[in-house]
Amino acid sequence: SDGMGGYQAGEVASKIIVDTLIEQFKTDKEKLSSEQEIETFFKTNIMSSHEKILEYSKKQKIENMGGTVCGLFLNNDQYYFAWVGDSRIYKYSSNELVQLTEDHSVVWDLYKSGNISYGQMRIHPFRNVITRAVGSSDNLQIDFNFGEISDIEYFLICSDGLHGELTDLEIEEIIENNNDIEKMVEELVKTANERGGSDNISVILVRLIN
Repeated sequence: SDGMGGYQAGEVASKIIVDTLIEQFKTDKEKLSSEQEIETFFKTNIMSSHEKILEYSKKQKIENMGGTVCGLFLNNDQYYFAWVGDSRIYKYSSNELVQLTEDHSVVWDLYKSGNISYGQMRIHPFRNVITRAVGSSDNLQIDFNFGEISDIEYFLICSDGLHGELTDLEIEEIIENNNDIEKMVEELVKTANERGGSDNISVILVRLIN
């Protein structure tokens, strides 16, 4: 989860989102097996964190407090994921990085409508403007999807602090050229910082051992 709405407010929002999901997962994890159960878990608890942030921001009189979220659930040979905002989940297999999520952002809408290219999203003046956020969007919509793990080697979950500084090809090459998963993460964060590091850089890399 990547916070928005000022440093302190964003940090609190992202913590509320992550804590809500983790605490409920501890209770529910043995009961989550079907697609419907997993989708319900994600949507119910992201919405719960949404309501907690709204309550907190009202009490503290903070405007535009919220955060993105990306959640990934692996179960046997399937993966399930839910998201809000412009944090991303990628899969990596056969030396190819593929974005699974679609950003809820102004530039993604422009890209989808054919007005700008995929590469232009990273340099567009509105690249940091998101259209959905947990805690600040009215009638919050939460996206959910799933797929087969098959030959996937890694999942990458990251904030726009990473994908805003590095192209997908550059991320792909860093994963491809390192054997140690910790070094991959270190190199991703280091390279993003060298490019400017203008935003918080969150990176989670999941290696699948088949």
